[in-house]
Amino acid sequence: MSQFTRIMLSEAYLRVYTKGKAIVFTEDQDDIFFWKNIFKNKGDGYKIFPSVSLGTANGKPELLKIIEHLHKHLFIALDSDFNYVCKIYQQDLHNKFLDIPFVFQTYTYSKESYEYDIVNIKRYLSYIYYSKDIDSGFDVFISDFFSICFKVVVYITFMLEKGVSFNRDDFEQFLKFSGTDFFYVNGNFVNLANDNLIKLNKMIDDNYSEIVNVNSVEYKNHLTYIESIGINRSTAYKFINGHLLESSLCKFLNEYKKLVKKKEIEHVASIYPEGQPRIQEINKVNKHFDENCSISTLTKRSEINSNCEFFQRIISDLSSV
Repeated sequence: MSQFTRIMLSEAYLRVYTKGKAIVFTEDQDDIFFWKNIFKNKGDGYKIFPSVSLGTANGKPELLKIIEHLHKHLFIALDSDFNYVCKIYQQDLHNKFLDIPFVFQTYTYSKESYEYDIVNIKRYLSYIYYSKDIDSGFDVFISDFFSICFKVVVYITFMLEKGVSFNRDDFEQFLKFSGTDFFYVNGNFVNLANDNLIKLNKMIDDNYSEIVNVNSVEYKNHLTYIESIGINRSTAYKFINGHLLESSLCKFLNEYKKLVKKKEIEHVASIYPEGQPRIQEINKVNKHFDENCSISTLTKRSEINSNCEFFQRIISDLSSV
């Protein structure tokens, strides 16, 4: 760190610059809105910047370099990834990440874990509406998706703790849905998550049953630990790779939106004769779904589910500084 940067990040300078509050560096630009949402719970005056403001930024590793320079007017805010879950990572970062009051973490895998909170997703589904109630099948889908997430998180973290060499994509591939997979075929819901759950179970039996003995004391102790830090079948989705969570749930939401829009246009065509009235009504439907049902807008600018226990842990950390 240059002498100039050291001065600019000094407690004396930042106390004046922030008028007694603090500046907060995030991993990148995309994280700013999320952390603004968090810090508003502590009041006005907190200035949020991406780590590129530090010069040669490279996400989390770059932020960790300035840990020794943090103080009550200089914070950093990070995605936890598996740092919160895996004790092996906590040992590597002891007194460098988890135990420092000026370091804030998501606790969940990343900010996407909050943007795609299931409470929010169900609300987004209710917004994808024009005139007809069309069942999304989401509750069926998410039940099996939850089961996949739980197994993926437990197996990956167990093997990380054991120091076993493995390919994460062997597990995470079952959280993905390709462009040729469709949740709705001829208007009927298809539970792709159930298909992937069956494939995941088979892959585990075929390739990992000897490495991971689910009846062993070691594995059962890991399950107990995982549950003690708040990870269960209902919350494990918050601990999978955030980009995978985003991709999977966005695909579901977008396909449901297409289904509803298609059925609305079919409905208009059935009640209006050919000509200008039908064209006008179809234009209204298109405009509604294009302007009011943008999945990106719904997810990226939504309020955080304040009842989430991991969100409450962040708020508790905020109150302590």
